[in-house]
Amino acid sequence: MYSKFRIGESEMCSCNADIMNAEHLLHNCRLHDAPRQASWPEPLRVKLFGGLEDLQRTAAFVRAIGISI
Repeated sequence: MYSKFRIGESEMCSCNADIMNAEHLLHNCRLHDAPRQASWPEPLRVKLFGGLEDLQRTAAFVRAIGISI
């Protein structure tokens, strides 16, 4: 997200495991495991390209972890 939108101070996620991108944030970042499991266990494709309910859960997850885009 840093390279595209200049969000944050570097392209690395604060977990220091990978670069911050949609896949990492929504599906892999260990800092957000608990809220992710509480929100939805669906595959990344559903989180990004699912129906309205899926996208609403994705937006709720992003709000819950405090990321603003």
